[in-house]
Amino acid sequence: MRFVPGWASLANVVGQELSRLDRLASRYRKNRMAELVNLRTVRKRAKRQQDERHAAANRLIHGQPKHVRSLDQAREAKAARDLDQHRIDTGDVP
Repeated sequence: MRFVPGWASLANVVGQELSRLDRLASRYRKNRMAELVNLRTVRKRAKRQQDERHAAANRLIHGQPKHVRSLDQAREAKAARDLDQHRIDTGDVP
């Protein structure tokens, strides 16, 4: 710290030095301290994610109503029948 005549100047210099030291200390604290973690929050977040994955799997299994599933099956069966009807049989089936 350098000597400056007058109390106002001295207070200004001391304030500047303190702020510089505070900045250095905060940099040190940021690099040295770990982030605090609330374990209850982490457990809740993990449970929520697990429940969401389970719900997504259930949506794949049970996502369509029965009438929509049966309509899709009927359309697939009709398409297979139509394809079989257009097949040309040559009689050479071994």
